[in-house]
Order: sequence, then structure tokens, then C-alpha cells
Amino acid sequence: MESLVEHLQRFSELLAVSRTTHVSTWDPATVRRALQWARYLRHVHRRFGRHVRIRRALERRLQNQWGQEGASGSAPVPGLTNFQALGRGDLLLSLRLLENRALGDSAYHYLLRQLFPGPGVPDPDEEALQGSLAR
Repeated sequence: MESLVEHLQRFSELLAVSRTTHVSTWDPATVRRALQWARYLRHVHRRFGRHVRIRRALERRLQNQWGQEGASGSAPVPGLTNFQALGRGDLLLSLRLLENRALGDSAYHYLLRQLFPGPGVPDPDEEALQGSLAR
């Protein structure tokens, strides 16, 4: 549980950075890795969403973590406020990057290709971001 909470903290930091000018240094590989983290969190959401005891314990832990951060002056990242938000982390990240004018052209175009892959055979093991946007 500790390592999962730490991963969530790192992703919260990633979401915060996605709104800054620091993304001007991101290349397509960095965007790909960031989206992989978001998809990992979606996997965690799906895996533990049906396990009531685990989900509650994780939710309680996350709320305690974010509450402590808010008390120390740094507020939690808007959008990642509860267990349900884990299932849409890829959408939050994508939207923040699309809205950030500092994202470089190659990284921006890579993100667009991930969101709108066009015709072709999708990977059956991985839900496309485009499918998530349709919901």
C-alpha cells in the first residue's frame, strides 16, 4: 500500500507539472511515459474498484495524505481528489497537456495521435484514450 500511495503522490506531481512551462522540455517519449503512469492508475482503479475493503482503505489513505498536504500549505492537485479520479487520470493529464501552450510541437502531435489514432487495428489489451473520451 505504501508504494501505491507513493506512486499516486508522484502522479499528483506529474499532473501539477503538466500545467507549467516545464512541459516545454517534454518530448514524445516523456508524454508516452506520463500516459503510461496514468494508465497504470486506471488499472489500479479497475483492479481494486470491486474490492470494497481494499478500495476503502486506499481511499482513506489517500484522503489522509492529501489532507496533510493541504494543512502544510500545498493543496492537493485538482482533479485527483478521490479513488474514482484514478480511473480518469489519463483524461486529466491529456486535457491539461492540450491546454498548455508550452508543450512542444512533437509532444503535442504525439498526444494527438494517442487521442485520435485514426483507422487501424487497435491494441486489444489497451483501451485507447479516444474510447475514454467518448464516455
